[in-house]
Amino acid sequence: MKRSISLLVVLVAMPSLAQEPDLEALKKLPALPFKQESVANLPGVVMAIDEAFVAQYENKAPDAPFTIIVPTGKNLSFLPGGKKTGNPELVQLASAMADKRSIEILRLSSLSVPLLPDQADRLKLCAQLLKTQGQAMTTKDYKEVKFLDTYATKIGGYDAVCLHGQMTKVTGEQYAVKLAGILHPTLKGAVLASLMADIKLSTVKKPEDLGSKGIGLAVIHSVHFIEPAKTAGKP
Repeated sequence: MKRSISLLVVLVAMPSLAQEPDLEALKKLPALPFKQESVANLPGVVMAIDEAFVAQYENKAPDAPFTIIVPTGKNLSFLPGGKKTGNPELVQLASAMADKRSIEILRLSSLSVPLLPDQADRLKLCAQLLKTQGQAMTTKDYKEVKFLDTYATKIGGYDAVCLHGQMTKVTGEQYAVKLAGILHPTLKGAVLASLMADIKLSTVKKPEDLGSKGIGLAVIHSVHFIEPAKTAGKP
């Protein structure tokens, strides 16, 4: 394939919290700084990641169903996960250069973040989960891993937390890394986004660029939670 941009979107399930969060400890932590991210509109097709979709492939539904915009293009492939396909993800969207080398890799996962009385504390808890569950999933096969920045932001109008860092593949390729937790406002469910971009091949040249550049970032910002349908006759 000749497309110069490569994107891999993987949706997987994350484990739930093993115990209740320590509210007193969370309150003692400093509030996360807020940063606004800048993202261009993404043309594509809206895809619902919900129970009906995953049931077709015998896969587990996300804690909080959502939609994403899948970029259109002849070099993009869309592959659901589940028992029928043999893939552990909910969805995989991929494109590659002619030599099949990826430029961006984005994973979207189901993340359990309990509702708390104080939203600021919930953001802090989300940051902790990104540093434990998210970081472990993203960086386990890489070296020289460094996370340099943590902040709160808005993604698709929802409260979110982002971590930016960098890491190196054993074969030498260097990546800028973004972890983002997008919080459902009324459910414990959240979307975990794990994005890595090759700093030589992508438009992302340093971790700071992950707040404004790349197709993966645009896909993250297209996340929209699906609200449950109202029963007829009820408000």
